[in-house]
Amino acid sequence: MKRFLFYIFVLQCFTGFSQVFETVLLRDNGPSDRRINMVIMGDGYDASQQNQFLADANSLINYLFTKAPFSYYENYFNVYAIKVISPETGVKHPGTATDVQEPVFPVSDPNNYLLTTFDYGDIHRCIYSLNTNLTTSVLAANVPFYDSAFVLVNSPEYGGCAGAYAYFSAHVSANEILVHELGHSFSGLADEYWTWPGEGPNKTQDNNPETNKWKNWLGSNGVGIYPFPESPTWYRPHQSCLMQYLGQPFCMVCSETTVERIHALKGPIDTYLPPETTIFIEEGEAEFQVSLILPNPNHLEYEWTLNGNVIDTENTQVSIHVDDLQPGANTLSFTVIDNTPLVRKDNHEVIHFEVVSWQINPTVGIEDIEVFKSGFVVYPNPTAEVVYIKTHQLDTQELTFELVNLNGQVVKKEKITKDHLGVFTFETGKLSSQTYILNLYNQYGGFIYSHKIVKE
Repeated sequence: MKRFLFYIFVLQCFTGFSQVFETVLLRDNGPSDRRINMVIMGDGYDASQQNQFLADANSLINYLFTKAPFSYYENYFNVYAIKVISPETGVKHPGTATDVQEPVFPVSDPNNYLLTTFDYGDIHRCIYSLNTNLTTSVLAANVPFYDSAFVLVNSPEYGGCAGAYAYFSAHVSANEILVHELGHSFSGLADEYWTWPGEGPNKTQDNNPETNKWKNWLGSNGVGIYPFPESPTWYRPHQSCLMQYLGQPFCMVCSETTVERIHALKGPIDTYLPPETTIFIEEGEAEFQVSLILPNPNHLEYEWTLNGNVIDTENTQVSIHVDDLQPGANTLSFTVIDNTPLVRKDNHEVIHFEVVSWQINPTVGIEDIEVFKSGFVVYPNPTAEVVYIKTHQLDTQELTFELVNLNGQVVKKEKITKDHLGVFTFETGKLSSQTYILNLYNQYGGFIYSHKIVKE
């Protein structure tokens, strides 16, 4: 979600020359502030070819959600198509790459809107934009709340590359190219053949089974520590992963990385009742309910706690009677975690869980309930120096954050104000390395959010 940090800046800087195009919602699984918002754009499709672009886009998206692990989390995504109109058809091909005998196919220089081209970086099949700011500006003007974006370019020739965005051609293998390139741009994966530089979730120089980053998967589903033939001091986890060969599934390491990316962007809480309203109950009981976004298969586990004590682990709604409450403030929380077998990462349960909490005062019943909207995102987690808080509650200008260690001691508490990019920031640099509970309070002192963070 770091893109959120710059999209307001982009709106200010680029809207002056960006264009609003027709946007079509291809997959609608819920409100945009409670889903991962994926965007597909076309380039090299002229005005007469927009129906073809939508047909191509729908075909790609339908295929994407047949591929694990995206298929397991289809309910977590909305998908938008932006009908970018190019003055001319096609993709640039300067014929300048030196990794092949150019031109492999005719040289061309069509006037396409996003300036996509073959031969990028001197690699013939690498399709990328000569100016990615154009892609950024289209997103800012049309779907500024996006989480992941990619561009389908109108060429039957094979090609694709990924950086800030994935660009790939409408080749007959486009479906597989899309999933591979999303492995780069969405999941942050490296190629498992020798082109991607440096360390990655699925590439390392550490061949020690005790410390290797995918050590928890060794020996499962073909996962090992395999040297790259081109550079045997580097290692990959698998010998036939989609990040190496089209037509293969993601290996377990790449699947885990993709699931963790999904977890980082969106937790499983969808809606909750009561909402952000004041409810008074002087006697009797009140009902609380949480609606979840279910993966398929569903491995969600959850529990209700009242003042830290577990009261239910089977249901997504509970009744709290006035007699259940202690004098003064009470906290009711619903905590959910996805215990999918696709994830074996250490400390996953500490990092990727979601909570909704209500504060209850029995002196007037239930008063001034402040609930956590699942639009809150706290990152990076684990953190070394600084934590950022993003919220879709755009009317919230000031928060108080409180860090509590696992002994219940408040180690830091101060007010934080939203910056011009719409993000709250607080520093953790001087704190000791351990797990903390982050509590947030609104400008009136009402509790709204609780989350575990790990200080490295």
